[in-house]
Order: sequence, then C-alpha cells, then structure tokens
Amino acid sequence: LQESQLDAATWFNERLTAFRERKKHAHCVGLLLDDRRGGKSFICNLFVHCAAVDCPKVDGSPTELWVITQSIPARDELDEYTRAVIRPAWAKYRELPKRIWHYRHGAKVHMKTTDDPESLRVGRVDWAFFNEAALLPESAYEITLRATQDKAGAVLLASNRPKRNKGRWVIRLWEGAEKDEREGLVPSVKLLRVPPSLNTAIDHSAKAGIARAIMYSKDDDDETQIDEGLIL
Repeated sequence: LQESQLDAATWFNERLTAFRERKKHAHCVGLLLDDRRGGKSFICNLFVHCAAVDCPKVDGSPTELWVITQSIPARDELDEYTRAVIRPAWAKYRELPKRIWHYRHGAKVHMKTTDDPESLRVGRVDWAFFNEAALLPESAYEITLRATQDKAGAVLLASNRPKRNKGRWVIRLWEGAEKDEREGLVPSVKLLRVPPSLNTAIDHSAKAGIARAIMYSKDDDDETQIDEGLIL
C-alpha cells in the first residue's frame, strides 16, 4: 500500500472484521473522495476481493460482491488490477452469461454497470464498490445500498471531486456526514481522504506542468469551460 491508502485500509479492516464476526458497525458506506492518482480505484477493488477471500460465506450462503462501473469498457483498468493480484487457482472469471469471478470456496464477485440502474434490483449484495461514483447515477447508489441490509454489508465509493452537477450527490454525502459529526452524531458514511501527494507511485514533478498545459487551452470567456468542480 501507499501511504495515501493507509487510512482507508485501516477502516476497511475494522469494517470487514465486523462483517465477518456478524457484529454491528456504524458505517454502511465508505466514501473515498480526493483528487486523481491517490490510488482510490486500486485499493477499493482490492478491498472487494479481500472480502471475498476472507469471507466466502455469510450466514451459510455464498458472499455476494459487486464491482460497479459506468460501462463495460470503463472496467478495463479494474480487470487489470484484479488479474495482477488474484491467483488463477483461487478464482475463475466467466464473461458470459453474467460476468462473474467465481471463487473456489464459494464467494462471487459480479461485474456490473449502470447502463440501466434498474438492472441492479436483483436481490442481495453484501459488499459493493462504485468506481468513479460521481459519474454514476444516484439511483444506482440507492438501489445497491438498500440491497446490503439483508446481511449488514457495506458500499465503497471511490470518487474524484465532481466536475458536473450530476455528481453533486457525492458531495451531499460528504456534507451530510460532516454535519452529523458537528452535531455529535456518528455518521453512517465514513469519510476517507486518499491524497495523491502521499502516493509515491506517481511522478509529482510532472503534475504542475500538466496543470499549466491544460489551463493554456481554456477560454476564460467561454462559460461552457467553467470547471464546476472548483465551484463545488
């Protein structure tokens, strides 16, 4: 792990322990929100497969885990991550008919998309991961989160700061959890930062030059080029 990922991994360890031991836990959502290149997608994908390895069954039935992306092509990076860490003897992947990693000890990791959010109404899920959550519909999040209540599971959200209003729901989650904390309540959403400044796997010296090169292309008089992420 990179230092940027340690807080998230520490929280996940506690949350997975509670799930495995069938104990109550305050958090039903872990929200990893920060700028790009902190390692959010990699670590959340790893969390899902750690849960599959560690908890093959829950209350006697196979553990159901979902990895959710905007589309099938959008999951290419996650597929690479998975094949880099999962030994072939542990699990087999089948693209058809349902795009599932079948673990030999019973757990199932389903690869899903939000092309049609209503397609997520298919029963129980124990752990789910939304990659690039701000690009996905809020309805998909609500449907999936409700499906975790059968076995007291959790949803992982990895998101950059939204640049468009369609991702505003992610900011509302963050603000709602902060409001609970200010009022002395334990929020149901765990807020986790994954700062790219602590990720030594990237070239930080290149970042400033890239940012300047992008700004050169912007038209200050063109309102369509306003970065709503800065406003939010």
